[in-house]
Amino acid sequence: FVSLNPGGTYIVVYDPLDGSQNVPVGVSVGAIFGIFKAKTLKDIVSGDDLVASAYALFSAPLLFCFGDRKSSVSFFQYSFGNKLWEAIIQDHKIPEKGKTYCINEGNCGNWDRLI
Repeated sequence: FVSLNPGGTYIVVYDPLDGSQNVPVGVSVGAIFGIFKAKTLKDIVSGDDLVASAYALFSAPLLFCFGDRKSSVSFFQYSFGNKLWEAIIQDHKIPEKGKTYCINEGNCGNWDRLI
């Protein structure tokens, strides 16, 4: 944990997607981010403390997805020609019924009953 602002009210967590060893073979890499309303790590009790999250993919297109509690999820792509971020999907929502959207939930029938 690195405290950049001891009086701050938010904690940002970060995790790389895949490793840098994938760059030479052309596999996409990226990062996921979470923003918690908390002053210390001990203040984070559950996922309900998460106020925003995002992920970025650093590949042929540079992609960024962001969502928070007050707005819908949006996907952006960086246009190197225009040097601007352009919204490619706005107001993205999970359908009430449809195909499996999460491999973990899709495999829940294989989980131990206690889970």
